[in-house]
Amino acid sequence: MAAAATNRIAETRELLRNWSRPFLMRTYDAAVEDYLEIADEDFKVEYADGELIVHSPATLRHEDIGLFLGMLVRDYVSRQRLGFVWGPNAVMQLAPSRYFSPDLSFLSSANDSRMMNERVVGPMDLAVEILSKSTRAYDRGDKLNAFLAGRVPEVWLIDPDETTFEARVLHGDVYRAHTLREGRWTSSVIPGFSLDVAWLWRKPLPSLAECGV
Repeated sequence: MAAAATNRIAETRELLRNWSRPFLMRTYDAAVEDYLEIADEDFKVEYADGELIVHSPATLRHEDIGLFLGMLVRDYVSRQRLGFVWGPNAVMQLAPSRYFSPDLSFLSSANDSRMMNERVVGPMDLAVEILSKSTRAYDRGDKLNAFLAGRVPEVWLIDPDETTFEARVLHGDVYRAHTLREGRWTSSVIPGFSLDVAWLWRKPLPSLAECGV
C-alpha cells in the first residue's frame, strides 16, 4: 500500500474512534488493492481512479431516510418479484478502477448476471444518494459524474436539508434531469413504482401503511 494511503487510512481509523461530526476523506495515489484491503471494514469506502473516498458514519437523519426508502422500495420490488434491493454496503464496479457504494440501489432480475464476486460488475439499474453537508459536493460532482459515465439508467439525489429530490434518467444516449420538492416521482426502471416526494421531508417519516404499501 502506498505510504500516503497508509497514513490517511490510519488517520481515518483515529477519526472514527473519536468521531463527533460528519467528514469525507479523500486519499490520492492509492491502488485497487488498497481499496480491496479495507473495503470490508467498519466504515464506508469507495475507489475511483487512484483515489480512496472514506465516509464517516451516517447521520441519524440520513440513516432514517435510507431505511425508509429501502423498506419502501424493497417491499414493492419483492412483491412484484422485480429484482434486488441493497443498502449502502453493496458495491457497484463501474470500471476496473471504479468501485462505488450507493446509499440504496436496485438491480433488475434481467441483469442478475452482473452479480459477480459479491459485487455488481456494471451499472445498477437505480442508484440513490442521500446528501449531507459532508458529502454534498462529492455526491453532486465526481460521484454523480461517475454514475452517468457508467450509464446507470436512473439516479436519485435526495437532499433533506434543501428538501429537493433530483433524478437523472437515461433516454437513449442522453440524460434528462428532473427536480421536485413535492409531487410524485415515477421510476423508469422499477415498473409501476412511484414515490410521493413529500414523504421524505416528514418528521417523523410515514409508516409503510401510511404510504399505502
